[in-house]
Amino acid sequence: MSKLTRWIIVDDTSSDITYQGGSWFSDVGNWDSVGSYGMPYLRTLHGTRSNANFTFDFTGQPLFLYYLFDS
Repeated sequence: MSKLTRWIIVDDTSSDITYQGGSWFSDVGNWDSVGSYGMPYLRTLHGTRSNANFTFDFTGQPLFLYYLFDS
């Protein structure tokens, strides 16, 4: 029996994501018109300019993570 694929999108403001270390900041709406692919999902982004990490526990595979690299 084959397994069905089920896609779930999790916003970066989800309480299931734990941000650790560094100085995390959130941004709402300031990147809506940047780039060629439309506004961020639910208009929110998280970022840091220092060493930091985040955790998100889930069961399954794969995990796709999209990020914006601002130099």
